[in-house]
Amino acid sequence: MGKLPVQRTKARNMAQTPAGLITIESAQAQSESDEQQQLETHSSHVDENPALLLDGTAGDAAAAAASSSSSSSALGSSILSVPGAIAGRVSVPTDQEGLFDDSHVDAFGAPIVSNAGSSAAAAISAAMHASGAQAALSDLESAGARDGTARGTPKGITDLLALLTSSEPSEREYACGGVAHLVLDAAEALPAIVRLNGVPAILACFHDPELAVRLEAAGAVRNICLVSGPDGCQTLVGMGLVPLVMEAIAAASQLMVSNAQTAALVASAAPSEDQAEQARETQMIAEQVAEHLEHLINILLQMCENSEAAVALFHESQLITLLVQLVGTFQTVPMTLALVAAQCVQTVTDDSATALTAFSYNASLTRTLDDTLTVLLTSADANAQVLTGVQSQFMVVVAGALQNVHTAWPAEQYAAIQAHVLHALQYALSKDVIAAVTGLVSQLSSIEAAANTPHRFANAQSPTVAVEASLSSVQMALEVLTNLCSVDGSEDGTWEDVAEDAPGDVDEEVELTAEQIEQASAGEQQQQLPEALLAALYSHGIPQRIVTLASTVPASLFQLMWSHRIGRTLMDRLATVQSRALSFLSNLISFSSIEYTTQSLGIPTIGTLWQQLLVERANIASKTGYGLEELHDSITAALWAVVRRVKQSCPTAPLETTPAQIHELYTFGRASENEAVRINVVGIVGVLAQLFEQAAMLGDIALGLLAVVTEDASLVVVAEALDVIFDAFAEPEVNQAISHANLVATLQQIAPVFKQRIRAERRSLPSDAVGRLSDVQLNLSRFIKYKQAQA
Repeated sequence: MGKLPVQRTKARNMAQTPAGLITIESAQAQSESDEQQQLETHSSHVDENPALLLDGTAGDAAAAAASSSSSSSALGSSILSVPGAIAGRVSVPTDQEGLFDDSHVDAFGAPIVSNAGSSAAAAISAAMHASGAQAALSDLESAGARDGTARGTPKGITDLLALLTSSEPSEREYACGGVAHLVLDAAEALPAIVRLNGVPAILACFHDPELAVRLEAAGAVRNICLVSGPDGCQTLVGMGLVPLVMEAIAAASQLMVSNAQTAALVASAAPSEDQAEQARETQMIAEQVAEHLEHLINILLQMCENSEAAVALFHESQLITLLVQLVGTFQTVPMTLALVAAQCVQTVTDDSATALTAFSYNASLTRTLDDTLTVLLTSADANAQVLTGVQSQFMVVVAGALQNVHTAWPAEQYAAIQAHVLHALQYALSKDVIAAVTGLVSQLSSIEAAANTPHRFANAQSPTVAVEASLSSVQMALEVLTNLCSVDGSEDGTWEDVAEDAPGDVDEEVELTAEQIEQASAGEQQQQLPEALLAALYSHGIPQRIVTLASTVPASLFQLMWSHRIGRTLMDRLATVQSRALSFLSNLISFSSIEYTTQSLGIPTIGTLWQQLLVERANIASKTGYGLEELHDSITAALWAVVRRVKQSCPTAPLETTPAQIHELYTFGRASENEAVRINVVGIVGVLAQLFEQAAMLGDIALGLLAVVTEDASLVVVAEALDVIFDAFAEPEVNQAISHANLVATLQQIAPVFKQRIRAERRSLPSDAVGRLSDVQLNLSRFIKYKQAQA
């Protein structure tokens, strides 16, 4: 009863891509302006002023853009037809019938385009109708509306969408770029695009013969995925977007290799004016292909982040090999491309048996990721702090992906790979994020002024970018470590009990024996992290570094930052970092000995940590707006972990706690709207009741628990409080100490009310919760009879 839930935060992908939004991450916890900055840069040929898209002048603007892309488009078309194989080329499944009737896939998984424009759009639309996917478009429209988009049609959007099927490549390119801008800049744009059947036309452009059009189409879909949110992503998966994107990734990868071969030939030719022009053209194509690939992989990442079906399709395609190879080429491709590829690998390998199988059968995948870490770590060690923010993020994501498949590591290399992973995480944690944020204080006013300019998203050199990258690296490292320090199978089994199918009225005549009470009160067997892992964490100094990150932002810095919008965003990010640090501490405390915990954290006793966490809880509660519910959950979970470990391992250890602190904990819980926080508080005081012998303290705890039972709006919290009462006050020795609380009499009054609440709310509760509540109802009746027999 009241078992500590293990903190298993998924290591989400942060700053550089919008898919990095953390629910914890997420999210997704990220700066929305930075995400949009990454998104808006892709529309290179669209006028910066989005008003052109809304005032009906799209056609004129498109004509102006035509000349800028003609040469690159022609060359892109010719390069696309150049045959060439990538070592270990992935064959994308070709059995995805009913989406693109006029396209096929060659031996390398690349699409062979027979036509583009209106015929392709019509084929897609017809296939959607045939497969039922067209009905899902209404869901996509609804998803956009739920994200705050209004119903209506922006001026000029009909003309813009008409250009998607134009015979002129420059007009198709302009239209795709315009859609990309519109879905971000106009709230009503996405529902209007869906209603006007614009989605099939945009998807048709994925098979356009012109590279520039394909690039802009991918950017448009990337933005649509972001704006439509998780529900919209799932709808797009149902429309067949995943096979389409995987085909496009394979084709773009082939084009990247073909263009590199062409560039090598050009470079070996005798210098001339033509040679210089060809070199410029191949360089331009290389940049476009890299950007195109980045968009496509980002789309795939968002699909896999939000849909198990997308992950399953990904693994069927065996595209993991191509993405890991792309990660391994990080020194020759743009770092942002390598980063998003690594993020996708990390996402699809999370808790995936299929991924483990792939890595087990292909040792080169593990070797490539490990070699990538080795190169980065060698560079970092040789030149202190040489890694940029994006490089540091990349290194942490690669480490996280490696850790996801740790059971597939070769046995003879396990220790070495583990050391590389921990070294990478240690490097990320070495960054002083408090100092980095403090360094921005004097610049906040100028940063906000620049952010309010019309070209705010184009300013990739904003001082906040590096700080955001550092915060993301630290946060991701903490998430990987938190999952690393959890024990499989230790999740809370509280709701799995014998009364899953129990009826509403339980047998109240069954008596609870003293032996049953004793068994119910006994702590579960302690689980431990492997000794080798604990030793490695200690040798890298990771626990001691994390305990510093678990402290709140200094009050002086908080006051300075909170008066600025960007400052508040950074404070929220720091709060997320603190929350992750506390989650790591919870797992470390839960799954290691008290001796190891105190030694690794550099503290004299477990009581010292208890007092530090109590002070930290008070600091968190004192900051209006900063005390996020997630942070409240993390600090109370850490406190609960401490008292549980003491109860299991060293019940006589001193945990000095005053009645005032008990009262503050109850107040903290009652003020929280987060059910998990209230359950944590109930668990904390319940264990304290079993550790303390002072009559006054026990009486106060009993009164507080009874208040929770009678006042809390959640039946789940009420059930937890009753469970704690059963555990803490079953023994006859406590009867005198809690006599003034009138425990039995109060419970007798509560019993019929609790029974009625279960009846009234059972239709709105999941079946496992109903079974659990029925168990508690039964135990309540037994407990009352048992305590009456003691009188």
